[in-house]
Amino acid sequence: MNKVKINFPEAETKEFSFYKQTIIVETFIDYEKEIKYIKEYIENLNKYSHFADGFIVAEKVLMSHIVEDLTNIEIGEDFDSNLVEKYVWKDIKNRIDNYDFFRMHLEDILSLIQKDQLSLSAIEEILNEAMNGFNELSKNINESVDFIRNSFAKLIDNFKDLNVEDLKNVINGFNNSLEDLNKRVPGLLTENQKEEKRKPGRPKKLE
Repeated sequence: MNKVKINFPEAETKEFSFYKQTIIVETFIDYEKEIKYIKEYIENLNKYSHFADGFIVAEKVLMSHIVEDLTNIEIGEDFDSNLVEKYVWKDIKNRIDNYDFFRMHLEDILSLIQKDQLSLSAIEEILNEAMNGFNELSKNINESVDFIRNSFAKLIDNFKDLNVEDLKNVINGFNNSLEDLNKRVPGLLTENQKEEKRKPGRPKKLE
């Protein structure tokens, strides 16, 4: 296959008028700027304990940097991001050809971070509750449960390496093992545990 060299045109600029002023907009966010914007966005998002605060700051800073880097609008002491957002931001971003692709990349990265940062304390709490369940089982079953309990203890020690799907599989496996053990050892589950496993609306079995 013969290779051809593609000569790409230089990035163009687009213009629009705002109160008799000409606003010039570069039409492309290059690779270096994209990396910079995404890193700054994530840093600002994580600066605040409340997500809403971090989100608003991250969006405002992103908008300000794009305006500064890609337009002829002066960013001075009197720069008001709220006014820019209200009057010209839509016109600016609509003239950046790859703005939607940039946002898609940003959202993909944030989605991956959110999955990886599923509250570790919540995972630990779930695993510890499951461990307590095995401890209760050990009072009623023979030493075979010790093997399961010890295996689960090792799992807790390494819970930080679990992803969301791994955790779901662990909990589902625990529930299935509990059902199987109760079938093999009648009366293993307490009445309260049985009640929790009844389907909503199903009447309690008469003694």
